[in-house]
Amino acid sequence: MRRLSGSRGGFLALLAETVILGAILARGRPRGKALSLWAPIVLGGAASAALFFLIDPGQVAKRLATVAEISTHPEATFAERWLVSRDSIRIIADHPWMGVGLGSFAVAYPRYQSFATDLLWDHAHNDYAEALAETGAVGGILIAAALAMFSRLAFGRLGERLANEVGWIQLGAAAGCCGLLVHSVGDFNLHIPANAAWFAVCAAIATQPVASRCSSASTREAWPAGERSSRGVQ
Repeated sequence: MRRLSGSRGGFLALLAETVILGAILARGRPRGKALSLWAPIVLGGAASAALFFLIDPGQVAKRLATVAEISTHPEATFAERWLVSRDSIRIIADHPWMGVGLGSFAVAYPRYQSFATDLLWDHAHNDYAEALAETGAVGGILIAAALAMFSRLAFGRLGERLANEVGWIQLGAAAGCCGLLVHSVGDFNLHIPANAAWFAVCAAIATQPVASRCSSASTREAWPAGERSSRGVQ
């Protein structure tokens, strides 16, 4: 229900997931059939958006209208989050290699804050900027390597993956991870234990190797059911 709660980041994350999923499916189809695949995706997205705003009592529209505001709000606006992310770059400039240390953002940030607000910024509302401020270039290299490895394992050999039902489940888990990664640009998703745990579960599902399933399938084909059961008894 988070996607229907008026969350601006959630709305953008859902849009990113749809685009990524559509692009992957279109790439895996013949060139002549790619356009026919985009038609239901676009129509489905339009219908979902129409239903979304139809059941909206007006609160979602008001929340979306606060994206460009920088006035004091009970929660951070998009413009304020952008300023905090920009200020985090100054932290990186002063601590380029190792950062200020994991979990130290709330202590280090007040010195670099460039605007007045009543809010206490314990997080940057940008997981990437906060991670770089806390871990520096070393952490940035590790994060980039982890994302590259995830992309290779989750989206590699898609033809083999999508040949069975498990592969489609993996693709859905990978799209969910991408949604969380997009949302982390404007929020501190991965600092919330429930979100971090869910991301870890989805990443584990998405990156399971294809070869293990293929080898198990070939093993089942090599041994008839009767022989497998008899060997199991022995």
